[in-house]
Amino acid sequence: MPMHNPFRRKTTAAASSPSNPSPASSSSSSGLLPPPTTLDLLRYRSHHGVNLGSIFVLEKWLFPGMFEHVQGEGSSELDAVTAKKKKKKKKRRKGEEEGCVRAIGLPATRQRWESHWSNALTNTELDDLITSTKITTIRLPIGHFTLGPRFCADTPFAAVGDVYVNAWGEVLKLCARLWERGVGVLLDLHALPGNANGRDHGGTGDGEPGRFWGSKKYMELGVKCVEFMVQQVADGRVAGCVGVQIINEAPYAGWDQLKMGKWYDKVLEAVRKIDPEVPIYVSDGWDPKRAVQWSRERSRIDTRGNPLVVAMSKYYCFSEADRAKSPEDLIQGLEKWDPVDEARAEGGDVGGKGAVDTIVTEWSCALDEASWRQYQGQNRDEVHRRFGNAECEAWRRATGGAFFWTAKSQYDLGHWNFSPMGSGGLVTAPAHFDLDFSLAGSQCGKASAQMGQKRDEALRSHSNYWDSTSPGTKFEHHRFGQGWDQAAADVMAFFMARGAFARGKDKGHKTGGDTIGLLELWILKRMRQAQQAGPYVWEWEHGFRQGRSACEETLLQ
Repeated sequence: MPMHNPFRRKTTAAASSPSNPSPASSSSSSGLLPPPTTLDLLRYRSHHGVNLGSIFVLEKWLFPGMFEHVQGEGSSELDAVTAKKKKKKKKRRKGEEEGCVRAIGLPATRQRWESHWSNALTNTELDDLITSTKITTIRLPIGHFTLGPRFCADTPFAAVGDVYVNAWGEVLKLCARLWERGVGVLLDLHALPGNANGRDHGGTGDGEPGRFWGSKKYMELGVKCVEFMVQQVADGRVAGCVGVQIINEAPYAGWDQLKMGKWYDKVLEAVRKIDPEVPIYVSDGWDPKRAVQWSRERSRIDTRGNPLVVAMSKYYCFSEADRAKSPEDLIQGLEKWDPVDEARAEGGDVGGKGAVDTIVTEWSCALDEASWRQYQGQNRDEVHRRFGNAECEAWRRATGGAFFWTAKSQYDLGHWNFSPMGSGGLVTAPAHFDLDFSLAGSQCGKASAQMGQKRDEALRSHSNYWDSTSPGTKFEHHRFGQGWDQAAADVMAFFMARGAFARGKDKGHKTGGDTIGLLELWILKRMRQAQQAGPYVWEWEHGFRQGRSACEETLLQ
């Protein structure tokens, strides 16, 4: 490991003390906080990403070749690898799963699985993803079994745990290769022990809503899995980690019937003690309003804990309600879509109500034939392109980013495959991702020259409005200017981030500027670091929001 590791958590007393959350709490001589760190830039930028599905958690529809020894209909990781034995004096019934270990033995199975992992993305495929589709981040679904044999003990994977001896090492190698190219990784605990939603992508596919909920054994093991992952991130072993998603697509009934939030709180309590800076992604349980409320309550200026991101899947080809709509209807709905309507309408209120950010962790361009039957036009390809573009625009406008499903499969899956959707114009990256580094620098120079005047004009307008609205009130308008200046500096730091990522590297991104994606959480972080408090903290926040908008608009002109 190199002497300087940007991914290792600092363990100074200042960094770990709740009363002194970080050395950045004290302003510099210019009145600004220290600039965003490498990890800040990776984690809080807008994510234009893709999933690498069915590599560490198998799904038959994506890689059927890994299921050749499954004689029945099993389609989960356990079905593919299982060592299920035939009962004595009883022939295997037609359709009964046998599995790879039973068919060819454990050593050969381990070799085959390791080959699948190590060839998940060749360097050529990875470089093409970066240059052609402009990805910033990969979401990497893994299972509890991916963490190694000790996380398989006392689970259905116990008998085949040795298949996964080198699985976590392959995850680390892949993360390192991605970071060499300036690409971050969201570690997604897709398959919790016992399966959290009963689907085949949960590792076992053994019923609704899965055996995880209500099982003290599995829920405790789930916490240990997350603790292990966060500790690995804190120790700097997971290069470029933007966060850890602790569950994928939790059941709809989770918030009340399964008491999902109670388990979330146990996880948060555990990981805060390891590293309170690692963003934790939680499933919305198909109830975004409930998830947003829950997250905001735990992300206030007077609380301390890991940044919380609400993760949601957005597909338009499964529900009866979406199949009943035409492509044009779905496009119009996307133009109005917002998962946090109330917060957006109010312009956000981190100081008063807490912070909340959302990410679309799964989406595709797939539409059901039932929707197409309501389309009377001839140019289906053009309408499909508009649908994909409307999705991209909705995610960029209303969330901190999105991850397409999926980057790779054994066969062409059409509107579920990322690269063809990019080359076909259905999935687009922001235009500023093509900006040359030198041009990005000149844009920052122009913006910097204009920010002083723009700030003064905005501060006068702000002061005049509130002084006339509430005459005699002793406002603290200087906070508005401080927030504005901080925002302008931060926006330019994010915009120039890729140049820093690429420095000294001959791979990866050669162009592009980044913007703040997890804006609410970033504002919360900066407010805490600046030790903003009191009844007029909202003036700093207003200044930050207006400064961010003004600077970003100037940069992207």
